[in-house]
Parts: sequence; C-alpha cells; structure tokens
Amino acid sequence: MLCTEYNKETAAMTLGWGLEQIDACLASPHIRLFLEQAHHEFLKECAKAKVRVLRKVDINQMNIEKRLMELAQMDPSQTKGTIDGQVKALRTLAETLGMFDASDPLKGKSRQELEGFVTTAAKRLPLPPPEDRSVQ
Repeated sequence: MLCTEYNKETAAMTLGWGLEQIDACLASPHIRLFLEQAHHEFLKECAKAKVRVLRKVDINQMNIEKRLMELAQMDPSQTKGTIDGQVKALRTLAETLGMFDASDPLKGKSRQELEGFVTTAAKRLPLPPPEDRSVQ
C-alpha cells in the first residue's frame, strides 16, 4: 500500500527493503490481486461520495430530466430566436431515456425544418395553464 500511496522508494525506505524486493513483492499474484481489489473499492467509495454530494444539492436523474423537458418546451422567442437549445435538450433527453438510436434523424435538416419540428412538438406536449396576468 505504501507504493500506491507514495512511491517505491518511500516504501523501500520505510520497510528497510531494497527496490528489488519491492518489485518482487509487487509482481506476486496475491499482491496484484489485493491492489486491484483495493483500487476497485477506492473507486466505489469515490462514486458513493460523488452521489452524496449530488444528493445534497438535489441533482438526480428525475430533476435533470425535468429540466431538460422544460428547456425543450421553451419557445424560440425565449432563447434569442434560436432553437439550438431546445434541440440539444431534446437530444439529451432522448439519449438519457434510451430513445435515441445511433442514426441522427435531425442530421441534414434545415433550420426551418428544425423550427417546425420544435413548434409541432411543443403544441403536442401538455403545458401547464398560463398564469392569469390580469389580476395584479
């Protein structure tokens, strides 16, 4: 473990061994297996720590998908007149949900065709009722 945390020289000095003994030890099958398992456990703990951090800031798959859907439903007038953000959000959402195959159905489409696609899709999706702005 000293070799993995520091280096071979530090391990040799700490243990009072020569570098040849360290190399022989590291080459033995049971030590290699142990180090591989320790590395695997370390990666698992890192992943768990990352998940804990993401949960603290409420980032999870459901919230990501919800935000992507909100972005996909935005009117192009809200995004500086372009639909690039909506197309990217739809593509990402489709990939996340496993609905996107290897071929890109949007490849080669003109800007007008893409705008028509987004407009048509937005009309088909259920939207929340607009807020009543007359009462202020």
